[in-house]
Amino acid sequence: RLGSADINGSTLTLTDPGGTVRVAAAAMPQVADSGVATRTYEYTYVLPSTAPFGQWTAAVTAREGTEGTVTHTGNATFQVALASLSITKSHTGNFTAGTNGAYSIAVQNNGGTVTGPTTLTDTLPAGLSFVSGTGTGWSCGATGQLVTCSNGATVANAASLPTLTLTVAVAGSAPASVSSLANVSNPNVNGGASVSNNTDNTIIVHPDLSNSTTAVLDINGGDAEPR
Repeated sequence: RLGSADINGSTLTLTDPGGTVRVAAAAMPQVADSGVATRTYEYTYVLPSTAPFGQWTAAVTAREGTEGTVTHTGNATFQVALASLSITKSHTGNFTAGTNGAYSIAVQNNGGTVTGPTTLTDTLPAGLSFVSGTGTGWSCGATGQLVTCSNGATVANAASLPTLTLTVAVAGSAPASVSSLANVSNPNVNGGASVSNNTDNTIIVHPDLSNSTTAVLDINGGDAEPR
């Protein structure tokens, strides 16, 4: 480390994964000076929309003294990755006709940082109807069978949005099983195209009352008889 009084400048060289130098020995503006041990320099570089994916290398060179003949270079690498969303819809156990059921929907980012809003849509199959959609940052509503939810949070690489719990009402006339597909999209990912790489199959149980009995009490003192 060079002392604050000895450092007279710093430069940045930035190289992309293909070996092309994108920034060549550019002067870095000084932004802080401790007056004793260190000086801080920063350089702002905006990645172009066509920036190649992979490992980039930043080399920072500091010069010592007025002559600038003593230098020290430090290297750091960082990854540039394509943002890519994935979605998983699941549930636990079977649903029962005439009651509510709940789905868990998870959205993960498998690439570069994604800024909101992220939108999730789910067209519920016949026999199910929207009750609510809950989860940190999620806002949900429904028009008929189409459920739409949005979340404005920023999602880092390999991170996920908070899980969305989608609660549905199961009609008494619902079929024995249903399949549903959730979709996710973000205007900053893949041109806003939706991703729907998941299908959830749900078994619906209908209560069986065929073997039930009812006791009838004869108020005149006779024996109770099942019917």
